[in-house]
Amino acid sequence: MTEPTPERESPVRRWEAPGDRPPRRPYRDTLVLHAALAALIVVGAVVTGGSLERGLVYAAIFFVFATAWSWWRWRERLAAERRRIR
Repeated sequence: MTEPTPERESPVRRWEAPGDRPPRRPYRDTLVLHAALAALIVVGAVVTGGSLERGLVYAAIFFVFATAWSWWRWRERLAAERRRIR
């Protein structure tokens, strides 16, 4: 019988982002990702028989809010990285 390890006993798992450094262009990468996801929202709306206009509205709302939130988080992370280096 094996003894329990602290990792097995803890119900909470901590996941770290891969790599220590942020990407070279985090803002551009985020913009491209959210544009692709917004396009999927529009395609999903059309394929399922929904309204193209409604799909465009929801995609635009998603794009603006998701990009703004991600850029704010990148700004915080990059500022923390700069403070850590100093």
